[in-house]
Amino acid sequence: MIFRTVKDKNYMIVSNDTYMKDKELSFGAIGLMTILLSCKDDTNFSLNFISIIAGKRPKVVTKYLNELKKHHYIYVNKEKSK
Repeated sequence: MIFRTVKDKNYMIVSNDTYMKDKELSFGAIGLMTILLSCKDDTNFSLNFISIIAGKRPKVVTKYLNELKKHHYIYVNKEKSK
């Protein structure tokens, strides 16, 4: 399933029947998912980039990313940088 958000300038709209109501997700994972969805659709994410925009250490971001992966909200494709 792919979640699409309506993005219009400085705000976005997310349906209430999404990850936001999933009792299995922590508050941090819900927040991170919201930050990720607020980015442009063609954004290339890296752990460092996500850490910067989320304002969290990479270790914390990794924890929430793993939680989102476990519950099938994101898919991670690891690529080595050149």
